[in-house]
Amino acid sequence: MIRHIAFALFALALGSPAANAQSAAGEAIFVFGKAEVIASNGAVRVLEKGGYLDEGDRIVTGASGRVQLRLADGGLIALRPASEFIIEAFHYDAASPGNPDDPFT
Repeated sequence: MIRHIAFALFALALGSPAANAQSAAGEAIFVFGKAEVIASNGAVRVLEKGGYLDEGDRIVTGASGRVQLRLADGGLIALRPASEFIIEAFHYDAASPGNPDDPFT
């Protein structure tokens, strides 16, 4: 059974839409077993270490798949076997990262 995980990811400040469209939301830093990315346009590709992820991507792990993602804002996400993770929205402005002493501001 696939566990459905849908998150809307929002960071501290909104950058310009053009800047966000050109930058990746994150990358895969560890991939074990079967893992695929289904893009918002329906294109499917195998997820490999170093593979970039964009807003709208759906990451699906197989029965033995494990994935670790590092987001552009430095956040880490770990996916276990038989999981599904959707990056519904991701906005991060690296030029204005907020207060490093308070990650929730």
